[in-house]
Amino acid sequence: MRADYVNISGFTVEGEKDWYSTGGIYVVAEYCNISNNKCTNNNNGIYLSKRYGRSYNNCILNNICTNNTKCGIWLAGPVGNNVSNNTCSNNEVGILAWGDNNSISNNKCSNNVYAGIHISSSNNKLKGNVMVDNGIFSSFRNEIDTSNTVNGKPVYYWVNVNGGKIPEGAGQVILVNCSNVTVENQYLNNAYIGIEIVLSSNITVKNNTCSSNSRFGILLIWSSNNSIANNICSNNKVGINLGEDSNNNSIYLNNFINNTGNVYYCESTDLWYSENDTNNVYYSESTNLWHSDEKIAYTYNETRYTNYLGNYWDDYTGTDADGNGIGDTPYNIDKDRDIYPLMEPWENYFVMVECQENKLLTPINTDEKINNIKLKFSLV
Repeated sequence: MRADYVNISGFTVEGEKDWYSTGGIYVVAEYCNISNNKCTNNNNGIYLSKRYGRSYNNCILNNICTNNTKCGIWLAGPVGNNVSNNTCSNNEVGILAWGDNNSISNNKCSNNVYAGIHISSSNNKLKGNVMVDNGIFSSFRNEIDTSNTVNGKPVYYWVNVNGGKIPEGAGQVILVNCSNVTVENQYLNNAYIGIEIVLSSNITVKNNTCSSNSRFGILLIWSSNNSIANNICSNNKVGINLGEDSNNNSIYLNNFINNTGNVYYCESTDLWYSENDTNNVYYSESTNLWHSDEKIAYTYNETRYTNYLGNYWDDYTGTDADGNGIGDTPYNIDKDRDIYPLMEPWENYFVMVECQENKLLTPINTDEKINNIKLKFSLV
């Protein structure tokens, strides 16, 4: 449809699958109202084309877009559109936006294969969207507040924040151009990506569980000098993904269990060795560290050891001849490797100390002051 100021309402459209960039409703126009339609079993339910620099300022309201091969609604480059109160479920992607300055609000996106809402552009506003068993992808600067939810829990999307801690109880965490932020004690399950870190540095990601996410447990893009430790990434398509230009990150004491792929990296410069060790292989383009940067005291099979510790990979097939809980051969990842792979999940290497109020502390050889009483605890 190429005419401006047209009302497209009340149609049921099925079976449009001639080629990739088509939709049950295909629009190259401005100021159109596309509402109360049902689009099922098409390549895309509703497709707004970017051809001829048009498809601006349209309203897409109250449509049902389900079981489409690609997207429920695809804004393929247009800007300034209003996408509200639509139901997009059981598509590959619920709503895909390639253009800027769109308003996407109060949509219900559930059970899509990947993202409920995928934003590959800037200055879009997302409010009140409800996502179930999928979530949001956004690697650019957009306005996404906590009225957006994943599985009934708020999305924390922070942009240009220095310092602070993500409140517990998040449904998904996305940090863009942030520094010195802590993401801790989150249970991020059945989203698209559990934790997404973009253009950020000095982020601490610890003690989180990221499981059953349709794409990544943890994703880093253009992000360096971050610490990722004591996390559990399980049953995701990929446990952790290091995107391009993600360097000098410290990644250790994490569990990667039953993911389709435990780790993937793209154009990053990764290091899996310690400069202090003589038996390691050095790759000049590698600058990420996949084990602790100092030796840690731990207990394995009731014996005390001190050594560098890497990560637990459930598909590691090496042996542990000396019985110290660290594999004798590296865990290989393409040209990179974790040279201190753990034989068991990381929590089995530490004794938990139970304190008052039935709270558990992970002993890490440190001093803490609690209610003005100095308490020293260590691994036993």
